[in-house]
Amino acid sequence: MTLLADESVDVIEMAAGTYHLPYMIIKIDRTRPIVVRPAAGATVTLSGSTIGPDPQFGFGFDGIAGNITMHDLIFDGYILGQQGIIQAFNCHDITLNDMVVRNSRCNPAISPPDSSIAIYITSTKTVFVTNFTANRWTVEATDRQMSALQVYGGNNVTAIGWVVSNACFAVYASGSGRGPLTNFILDGWKISNTGSPTWGLANISVAAEYSTGKVSNMHATASGGLAIVGTPQLIDGGSNSL
Repeated sequence: MTLLADESVDVIEMAAGTYHLPYMIIKIDRTRPIVVRPAAGATVTLSGSTIGPDPQFGFGFDGIAGNITMHDLIFDGYILGQQGIIQAFNCHDITLNDMVVRNSRCNPAISPPDSSIAIYITSTKTVFVTNFTANRWTVEATDRQMSALQVYGGNNVTAIGWVVSNACFAVYASGSGRGPLTNFILDGWKISNTGSPTWGLANISVAAEYSTGKVSNMHATASGGLAIVGTPQLIDGGSNSL
């Protein structure tokens, strides 16, 4: 946290190993962008084995977070409550790319699978994420016991190139009730053995309502379909096979 807040630091490199971090609320609004990444050649794993049902990182709670990039981290062994491993609220210009989630699930005593998520973005009508990018995530769930991406409001939210397997939902997105969801971009996903009932439909893997943006090149096997409902709607950019 000290390094994240230090405007003289441009890069934080993490040594190889497994890290047992507490839940970290990041409310650091940087002027100069910063990158958090493994050191060259290092494999960095963040373990959920001692964190309980909490998230790992929360961006923009009790303050603003901005201009932070993280990439190439592994999230392993999270047993979640109604949380995301990553949560985002009052933040801007956050980039989280090339991540892996494995050996993680909901705690069924306190959360259903659709409420335990790799990334959870929330909003109000006046406070929401802007310029949030999460590309090339791999989410390896088990027995549909967690979901991959849940977005309740935001502006310029981009998720490209995900690989999701054995999850409840690959995507559940809404611009209704909390804040609007505008320019939401989904592209180039590979989804397998994923899906759940929603909105009266028997099996859906990608669900989006009352949102603007585009969904393209979404491919699924042994999974639920694509549901786009409400007004406004995501544009079907083509080459979807769900």
